[in-house]
This record gives sequence, C-alpha cells and structure tokens, in this order.
Amino acid sequence: MRIAIHISNLRLERVEAMTGEELAALVEAELQRLVEVWGVPPALRQGGALQLDSQAIEVAPGASREQVGTAVARHLATSWFGTV
Repeated sequence: MRIAIHISNLRLERVEAMTGEELAALVEAELQRLVEVWGVPPALRQGGALQLDSQAIEVAPGASREQVGTAVARHLATSWFGTV
C-alpha cells in the first residue's frame, strides 16, 4: 500500500535549517515506523483522505532535525490514530 501525503505549506521557525527533501525523508521514516507499530489507519485503508487544519507544532529550542521530523510526523499521525 502506498500512502501519499501532500503538505501545501509548512513554515519552520527557530529550528536547524534543512531542505524540504531532508524534512520529507525524516517525516517519512517516522510515519513508516508508526504504521509498522499501529498498522494502516482504517480511513486510509479504504482509500479515504484526511485533512489537517493549520496548527503550530511545538519543538524544544535547539531541536535536532530528527526531532523536528518526528514532531511533524507525530502531528500528522495523531489525526490518523487519535493519539500517538
């Protein structure tokens, strides 16, 4: 199964600089790990789509790239699973 994620706009402030490709790879790795643990959410298994409203994702000052990627992925996954 392939899951496509489209992020139309993401603004990062006060975090270590990274390219969109770097962030995408980090988010993908964490989402893959979460799907391996929790399985594919029913809404996505049935070909559904989920949409998130704009919300701030908080990370600690000086967070590493990996921590930023994990935070973004967990924010997305929360809408899929309810809680992560």
